[in-house]
Amino acid sequence: MTVRAGVAALVFGGLLMAPGAGAQSLDLSDVEGCWTLAWGRLAAWEGADSVYYRPPPFVRFATGPALRVEVPEGSVPSPHRRTSWSLSGDTLHAWWSTGFVGVRVRMTPDDSVLTGTMQTFTDVIGEPHPTAPVRATPRPCDAPFQHPASALRPLPRGITLATGERITLGDPLPEGLDLREGRLGTRIVGETAGLFAGATSIQVARDGGGLVSSIRLDIAGRDSESVARAIAADFGPWDMAQDQWRRWQGRSETLHIGPHPTRGLRVTLRDPRMGL
Repeated sequence: MTVRAGVAALVFGGLLMAPGAGAQSLDLSDVEGCWTLAWGRLAAWEGADSVYYRPPPFVRFATGPALRVEVPEGSVPSPHRRTSWSLSGDTLHAWWSTGFVGVRVRMTPDDSVLTGTMQTFTDVIGEPHPTAPVRATPRPCDAPFQHPASALRPLPRGITLATGERITLGDPLPEGLDLREGRLGTRIVGETAGLFAGATSIQVARDGGGLVSSIRLDIAGRDSESVARAIAADFGPWDMAQDQWRRWQGRSETLHIGPHPTRGLRVTLRDPRMGL
């Protein structure tokens, strides 16, 4: 870290501070490592979509071939597909994005912590971009998690076929399935069992590595209200409701159910970190 004008420096919690100096330069070594993030209220984004407009609460600013913001395994995950960070003089810039919406953070040293502002962004023209104060506190990467992923409400991440195979978001498809490749994804020949039993139209999308990023089912003969009540009994109440559609929103999965005009009940499971 550079200390300006040759002023004597003091060290507070790993950050080099120059008494009387109005600003200081940050080096990669000052920021690299794990930090706990805390922020104020973003009044315009309190709802099911709010996870997209917040960073994860515990992160690792990683260096290497590229600057990355990682979430230590076992901590609350980020719902974003893309993220990065950079330094400009005394300022740390970081951002998290789904590809359409997200949040930017700008922080500078303040004694042993970093403080600043976070601001939402979206590709929708005319939407507001509220801000909130944000604070980063250094924390050992192997310290017990203050926000463990195990504390999150679990949501369905997959479906079970009548033949016993399991299709799960983030995993490759099981071997031996009867597949039909199409313009909109991969159609699986078969039927579902369990919570989403009765689907005869099973469509999945996969990322470039062949991992399942979304699952879409059409189920004839089942109404959305009864299925919504069954899901709520196992996984808690829905986060959003519009007409007969219901949505459950997690940090690493979303579940939508509602009536399709011609195909009965439509169910969509998606991992927002893997694209649409």
